[in-house]
Amino acid sequence: MKTFLCLLLRCLSVLSLELTGPSVNVARLGSDARVPCTFKVDKPPVDPNHLTILWQFLDKEILSYKITVKTTSPRYSLSTEALTIGIANLTISNVQITNGGRYKCSVIYKSEEKKNEVWLDIRAPPQVAITRRTVIVNAESVLRCSATGFFPIDIEVKWFRGSERLSNVTLDQPQRNPDRTYSVNSTVTITPTEEDRERIFSCRVQHMYLQEPLQVDFQLVYQDRSSAGIIAACSVSVIILMIVIITAVLWRRRKLRKSQDITPLSGGDIVAPPKLIAGEKAVLYCTVDNAPEDLWMNWLIRRAGEEQEIQMSQMRRYSEQEKSLQDKSYVVKSQREGHPYPSSLSFIPHMERHKDENFICRGVSGQHKDKKFPCKTIYGLRTLIPQRKMMDPSKHIGRISCLPGNSMTSPIHASLRQRLSSESPQFEARGWTCYSRSAPL
Repeated sequence: MKTFLCLLLRCLSVLSLELTGPSVNVARLGSDARVPCTFKVDKPPVDPNHLTILWQFLDKEILSYKITVKTTSPRYSLSTEALTIGIANLTISNVQITNGGRYKCSVIYKSEEKKNEVWLDIRAPPQVAITRRTVIVNAESVLRCSATGFFPIDIEVKWFRGSERLSNVTLDQPQRNPDRTYSVNSTVTITPTEEDRERIFSCRVQHMYLQEPLQVDFQLVYQDRSSAGIIAACSVSVIILMIVIITAVLWRRRKLRKSQDITPLSGGDIVAPPKLIAGEKAVLYCTVDNAPEDLWMNWLIRRAGEEQEIQMSQMRRYSEQEKSLQDKSYVVKSQREGHPYPSSLSFIPHMERHKDENFICRGVSGQHKDKKFPCKTIYGLRTLIPQRKMMDPSKHIGRISCLPGNSMTSPIHASLRQRLSSESPQFEARGWTCYSRSAPL
């Protein structure tokens, strides 16, 4: 008797938690799907402090409840209020094809655990439309019917003229949509007559998630042959124009990609004289080491933030005052020597024109790399000894030397200054001072 009572108590404890619910549930694509799971306890209501709920999809946990709900996606939810009456249904908002499959509900109450599996089927019935019904009388014409947004892939399409089932029907290979549903086109070839103007044609679609076949009825739209020819010609013209535009765009992109796919140019800095002296020729040298075949060299001058290109023989105009110190042209020489590409720029420096200017050597080949040389200081001529004899007031031959300054105060100095300035205006501009070193006859 004691053993019987123990077995009875054990059975009652086993039966204290019970799960119920269907093994298969169906939901329509895009709806809020419910995956059912209900349970019973021996002494209701359910105590939430002793309850744990776990939901798994394809053996991966997606929702859990233990006082609070935790999910892997905001589309999953569980009603905590319904748990007190034994309802642990999983809700999936905006259900998609990928949500179809096997779900497992686990209920743990106190020390007891029960599990139940539910298979969720997602229904996606097709939508049907007639996408071509224009025909030419007594000429072979094609009608087209489109079925979209269906799942699974199996589908059947039939064509009718009144109650007559048509032949010459084709069904294309179904194409998968981004939401994993399918779309398919079906066509039928007919030769319409005048009698067909009043007849009803039909496209009938059968799918496993349609309670009955979905049929779309329509009448033919007749078109004149001349209009058809004009439309065909316009279509061909549009297609040719699109091909030309696409070809031009692709060619431009390829050219741009080719021009950008170049190894960066390399080379040293611009080589220049240690000092730039006004009136004396100066040569700047620039070399690109890994020069591509289509490289050419440009020389530019940057003054006041603006760049100006120096042409191969760019002539410049100067005032009469500048002509003796400034050459009339820049001379650019470039010569390829294998992969190195040397280039030089010759010019006559001028104090006012070139001070604080930047000379730029630019290698151009789809990209460009600049090398710069700043003209920060230009030195004037220190000593000038004219090759002429002049008589001073004391009847001596004088050798005349000139230095920068403004110390010409004596009459002889004033006279020399006047004569030199009239013959060489740049001396006046620079404010040169002349003195004499006397020599006996």
